[in-house]
Amino acid sequence: MPPPPPRSSRNPSIPEPLDQVVLKAMAKDPALRYSSARDMVAALESLSRATVKPSAAPSPDVTTLLRRFPQALPMRSLNKLS
Repeated sequence: MPPPPPRSSRNPSIPEPLDQVVLKAMAKDPALRYSSARDMVAALESLSRATVKPSAAPSPDVTTLLRRFPQALPMRSLNKLS
């Protein structure tokens, strides 16, 4: 079975790096996924810092980043963030 299409193929406003994090988390082969939720959060936090210019406001947290791009994750995942 091929990997799912990137979310950005349906919504170009989703940044490619966020697509990569989501696709890695959804990889069919467990060896290709993040080894822990902590590793995935670290990747999302890194992405969050990279999306904000240094002179701008503080970086949004992971929850804010995911809420900004809700199409990146299935809705049930967002409900768990509340």
